[in-house]
Amino acid sequence: MIALQTAGPSRVDVGLGQTNIGANGHRYSYPCEGLDPYKNLSVTAQILAEQKAKGGDWITAAGRYHRPAGGEPAARYRRAFAKHLSRVTGINLMANNP
Repeated sequence: MIALQTAGPSRVDVGLGQTNIGANGHRYSYPCEGLDPYKNLSVTAQILAEQKAKGGDWITAAGRYHRPAGGEPAARYRRAFAKHLSRVTGINLMANNP
């Protein structure tokens, strides 16, 4: 709660999915509920599914999850995400700019 008061909700990410309270606080009954791993991962999955439904691949959805407004921050995240996913899967993946 101190972080919310000090930095403001748009600057606070919570839980395993690092969901932003400013953008996604409405998904929780109260801010600290984001620290419940089951609730946090449920919200994370819901957000990712919503982003995937907008079109594109999972790399694009991950970029939108990180930065819904898009731009260079989302592009950087897509590239990093694709690199990590390639390491895990052993498949060479590319992050395209939508």
